[in-house]
Amino acid sequence: ATGKFADLGILGSGSCQVYDTISLPDGLVLCSYMGAWVDIYDPSRPIEKGTNPRCLGRVQGQERPIQWCLGPDGRLYTGTHPAKGRLGGALMSADPKDESLKVWPTPIPDQSIEYVAGIPETGELFCTTSIQGGSSSIPTAEEACVFLWDIAGEKMGFQVKPVPGTKTYQRAVTARNGLVYGLAGDKYYVFDPKARAVTFVGDLPVKALRFPHLHREPVGPNGLIVGLGDDAVYCIDPADNSTRILARHPSIGAPGKRGAHGFFVTEDGILYFCSEATLMRVKLPL
Repeated sequence: ATGKFADLGILGSGSCQVYDTISLPDGLVLCSYMGAWVDIYDPSRPIEKGTNPRCLGRVQGQERPIQWCLGPDGRLYTGTHPAKGRLGGALMSADPKDESLKVWPTPIPDQSIEYVAGIPETGELFCTTSIQGGSSSIPTAEEACVFLWDIAGEKMGFQVKPVPGTKTYQRAVTARNGLVYGLAGDKYYVFDPKARAVTFVGDLPVKALRFPHLHREPVGPNGLIVGLGDDAVYCIDPADNSTRILARHPSIGAPGKRGAHGFFVTEDGILYFCSEATLMRVKLPL
C-alpha cells in the first residue's frame, strides 16, 4: 500500500535463521534455527515481546526445521535435522489455532526428515529422509528412504526405498492425480499412496538441481510439476510421467556461477527466481 519496506527485526525464537514461513488466517508461522523453534506472528498487530510474535515451543535435540507442509487435517508439519553431532531427525506438528505442538522423535532411526507432502485421499503424509545428521555428525545408515505417516494413528504406515543407494531424497510433490512425485539426485520417482508402490523411476533432463528443487504444488491447466536444474526450467508431466525442458537461460546456472537459488511459480504460470543479485521473471509455456 505504501511502497515502503520495514525492518521488523528478529521475530523467530531461533537466533540465526528462519528456515521457512507459511501464511495462514491465524498469522505467519515461522520455524527457525538454532533449536527448531516455532513462532506465530500476526502482521496486522503491533510487535510486542512475548505476545506478538508468540512462541509455540521447540523440539529438544533438534536444530533445523526444513519445510512447512499443511496437512490434510489442517495442522502444519515439518521434518527436522538434529543438533550438532547427533543423528536422527523428528517429525513436528503445529496448530496455530490452539497453539499446540506435537513431536514424534526419530521415526527413522539415525536419519533426518527432509521434506513432507500431504496426501488428502488417504489422510497421510509422505516424508523423505536423509542419512545426514547434524553438522559434524557421521552417518551410520547406508541409504535413505521415504515413508508414509498415518496422521490419525500417529504412526508410520509404510516405508520404501524408491531408488536403491540414494543417501538423500529431496522434495516431493503430490500431483492432482493423487500420486507423489519425488526427487533422488538426478532421478525422479512416482509413488502411488493407495497401492503402496513405486510405479515409475526415470532420469531427470538436468543434473545439478537448484533449490528448492521442485515447486511446492502442480501448476498450469495440466498440473505440471516444475523445477530448476543446470541452466534450465524443466517439468514432470503427470499425464505420462515424462519430463521436458521448458526454457533455458544462463542466469539459472552457468560454470563458475552460483545460479538460481529460490524460485516460485504463480497460479497463472509466471516463474520468478533469484540469480545472485538479480530477480528473473519467465512466462512458462504450460
